[in-house]
Amino acid sequence: LLESDPALRARGVRHLLAAPLTVAGERLGALLLARSGALFSSADQDLLQAVISQTDSAIVHARTFRRLQWRNKELETIYRVDQIRDQGLEFNAMLNAVLNELCSVIEAEMGFIMLFDETGRNLELKASTSDDIYRVTEHYHIIKMAADEALHQARMVDKVDLSPLIRSLLCVPLILRDQVIGVFGAVNRHGAGGFNAEDKRLLMAIT
Repeated sequence: LLESDPALRARGVRHLLAAPLTVAGERLGALLLARSGALFSSADQDLLQAVISQTDSAIVHARTFRRLQWRNKELETIYRVDQIRDQGLEFNAMLNAVLNELCSVIEAEMGFIMLFDETGRNLELKASTSDDIYRVTEHYHIIKMAADEALHQARMVDKVDLSPLIRSLLCVPLILRDQVIGVFGAVNRHGAGGFNAEDKRLLMAIT
């Protein structure tokens, strides 16, 4: 139970009532009520506490439901990739089909798969959903640098605002039997903003 500061009082807000939102000990935020008239009563405080307890439960339920949704999405994508693999397609055709599936699930505008050549030293572009971007030396250089960084660090690399055309870029190492064999990349998420945390978790689980 607080008194508002001068800036809020100038807008007619005189009293504030706040309570924390926590789930399993994790602080998520607060619920704040403002009033221009009389003080909040003890009954108001009890009501807010009851609302907070219900809100906590609702957040837990929503989080659990969202995790289930993304787990289902992950399993469905893995199933579709397995179906592509089992079709007996020619290798490059299979790579392109898998690439299109991955780009679709994370809503990427473009994607690529680079694999090491027979020497195991040089990366080669093996599949791409858009050849045009790689024909521009500057763009290919940017993508290659990000791919090399992902391989060198053996982890996902997330880049933003690399050029007017490459607004966001994800690169994930591809590992087979504990050996890094190449990298998957996604360029530009559809719509505003870059790839979100759920996109990244999904890619790490699938690739």
